Amino acid sequence: MQRFFDKQVIIKFYKTLKFNNFKTLNIERIQEIDEIVERYRPIFINNTIGLLTLMHYTAERLITSSRNYGLTNGDEKAYFYMKMVDPDFLFLEVYEAANMKDEIKDFSMKNFRIYDGVLIKLEKQFNELFIIYGPNDLWSRERIKR
Repeated sequence: MQRFFDKQVIIKFYKTLKFNNFKTLNIERIQEIDEIVERYRPIFINNTIGLLTLMHYTAERLITSSRNYGLTNGDEKAYFYMKMVDPDFLFLEVYEAANMKDEIKDFSMKNFRIYDGVLIKLEKQFNELFIIYGPNDLWSRERIKR
């Protein structure tokens, strides 16, 4: 079944997310959620036709069925969403590569056809808390179009 993209579903997901700045997560739980994401990734990918529909589908599933994936709070849902939609933190890379907000929007549109400031903020907060990438790791990778 082909999915379509509705930005309002993503907005609804963000509005209903009871997010606690990833304070309820620890390394063990992150690893468990990583395994859950990898288990369900093929299903999510097969039900979508690109990044935008993947964002829509993931948000929709988390609004209606997050318990089916073993997620119990907003931090877990936010992390699941990030890892399903952007497992390589490319949105964060866009943020790190840009100098100004207009550049972030421009790079986002060139690379993803969407600017998602909330996703960037989530990835930034997660990275600051768990230090996945150091300050100079992302902007120098050059995986994004400028």
